Amino acid sequence: MIKIFSLDFEFKKLTCFAIIRVSRKTGNTEYHVRVMNSRLDNLLCGFNTFKEVNGRLINEMPADGSRELRFRTLIFQRLNVYLQNNPNSNRNLQTAFSL
Repeated sequence: MIKIFSLDFEFKKLTCFAIIRVSRKTGNTEYHVRVMNSRLDNLLCGFNTFKEVNGRLINEMPADGSRELRFRTLIFQRLNVYLQNNPNSNRNLQTAFSL
């Protein structure tokens, strides 16, 4: 079973959605983000994974001030809020999908 949940966020006064796939690698949890808008998803190009290490979400992207960084930071902040407000739901959520 794969673990997936959806996440809504606001970007430029529009409500947008992302699908988050949860996986465990090397003892840490990883959140793989897929934005349900191809143009916005392209802003994450290559930086669509967030890692949780020792219970903390890590944003591993160079701080260059780009719009890609600002968009990724927006997703990071929204995911962080979601995880804090739903501490068990995402970790135990299993979908009906099996690969």
